[in-house]
Amino acid sequence: MAYLSSKNFMGFASTANNIMNSEIQYMDFLRDVFETLFDNIDTRDSIAKEYAYFTNSSVDIRNHDVTASAKDAFVFCFVEWLLANRSISFNGQLQPAALVYRAVCVQKPPVHLDIYVDSLKGTKLSMYKVMAINDMSQKITIQDVLHNDKYVQSVSYSSLLPLLWKDEILGLRLLTLDGKVQVGYGIFRFIKSIQEKVADSLKKLAERHIRMGAGKDAVDSGVVQDRIIHDWVTQVKFMEQQK
Repeated sequence: MAYLSSKNFMGFASTANNIMNSEIQYMDFLRDVFETLFDNIDTRDSIAKEYAYFTNSSVDIRNHDVTASAKDAFVFCFVEWLLANRSISFNGQLQPAALVYRAVCVQKPPVHLDIYVDSLKGTKLSMYKVMAINDMSQKITIQDVLHNDKYVQSVSYSSLLPLLWKDEILGLRLLTLDGKVQVGYGIFRFIKSIQEKVADSLKKLAERHIRMGAGKDAVDSGVVQDRIIHDWVTQVKFMEQQK
């Protein structure tokens, strides 16, 4: 499951445990945001609408017969999307989802989680091809497959996120945390047999919007990001079929 699970040499275990405990805090936070906003009487209706939009009203992952890891993946993707770009109705006005969560949560998040939320603001979801995986440094080299410049970069990848394979194409949100670029916890993985098709379709969608006058930012537009999400949602229940 995690890169660190395969490391057995002396002295690594304590370091691995510290890293994993730190990562777990972020994942627990995302779960708490999800549950708090759905359960609070003042936010549940607004969040239900956002949830329906995120899923394109095509599937209810909360009740669907999917594996626990697939449900976790969905929670992480949905909540990071909320915290990055969405405002919801609260006290009669639209407010950023992150501020609404802080207003209704039982225990205020510590500073490092506030920094994480700030780092998510305005980030874009795009499609990347995994060019290389470095288990030791917990980094992956990725190539943007939607932008014409085919930008390649090395980014940090959490030890608790699913193992990836070389040449996999998936949706990622990149953020800068603690001075380094890293992958968010919401990983939009696609069944191997459809990855190339999805990426090609998204590329054509972006190019069509550019021709219609949307400009070079069309690749980062809500239309393209929404398509990544909705194409992913339709196959969430099959996410375990990755081998």
